[in-house]
Amino acid sequence: MLNKAERALTHKLCEQAYSDDHPDLFRFGGVEVIIHPVPSEQKCYIVFRGSRGWPDWRRNFRFRSKRTDFGKVHGGYWKEASQYYKDILAVIPDSYQLIWGGHSRGGMAQLFAALVHSEIGMKRFKGGICFGNPKIFKGDLKRIPKFENCINKSDFVTRTPFWGGWKHYGKISQKNIKVKGSEHPIHVYSRWL
Repeated sequence: MLNKAERALTHKLCEQAYSDDHPDLFRFGGVEVIIHPVPSEQKCYIVFRGSRGWPDWRRNFRFRSKRTDFGKVHGGYWKEASQYYKDILAVIPDSYQLIWGGHSRGGMAQLFAALVHSEIGMKRFKGGICFGNPKIFKGDLKRIPKFENCINKSDFVTRTPFWGGWKHYGKISQKNIKVKGSEHPIHVYSRWL
């Protein structure tokens, strides 16, 4: 699992991922990712941005499942992660440990990219944390250690989809936080730090 400082930086980068002018923001097709190296610690944070409008939300609700070595998964995001993870890893030095993160749709994308990467080798995998992502797996899952999934039970997005046996992945950390307005924005998840 990630330590407190790594969790805090991952959350901060998740917040910053919603800014179009972040210097570490990369675009790979429809995926927007902050790739934030920390050379002094030989690690790199890979943080996926969440949904940014109706095209993303339409894709979010296309829950066609795809069978993988990890069980059945959300087919659209699995395809997206499988397509771009090699491009993402190509800009990171091979000697760096990887810390994966994401919020909402970005949480789904980072989980899948990390799982695809783990098929190649867990040696570089330091850990991952996602905030407020929906259920994206079906059936029995092959678990990869070092993943924390922060779920606000008051957040509508974390409860979707309601049908078909979809589940969350990793070490589930649940709280029930109610705020005025929406319980989904990334700043609500700062209470996990």
